[in-house]
Amino acid sequence: MLDSLAKKVAPQHTAVLVVDMRNEFVEEGGVRGREGDDLSQRVRWYRV
Repeated sequence: MLDSLAKKVAPQHTAVLVVDMRNEFVEEGGVRGREGDDLSQRVRWYRV
């Protein structure tokens, strides 16, 4: 059982999660675009 912080953060019990921020928050098919947010400023800033 992972009953201490040391056991919880030991490498054999951890993982790294990488989210593609461009796709999720800038592109129309990402989370923000699907929710109907205006992405015009974000896309212009990102692609500069």
